Amino acid sequence: MSEVRSQSFLLIFKDLETLLDVIQDNFEDLAELKKHAYAFKDAVSKVVHRKSHQQKNQETAAFLEEKLTS
Repeated sequence: MSEVRSQSFLLIFKDLETLLDVIQDNFEDLAELKKHAYAFKDAVSKVVHRKSHQQKNQETAAFLEEKLTS
């Protein structure tokens, strides 16, 4: 799975490099791209935050279950 992700990220970064080459002189396109980049960053942050809370909740539940059964 990580190999697939690595390949996907390589393709994404190659596509981004191509995109930046194409729009580097167009300020309207750069502004649009920046807006979407911030939205993407916010979405990733929310997912990471949610996953972190899920993991903490699972660890807490496992800890409490262990204490109650021992």
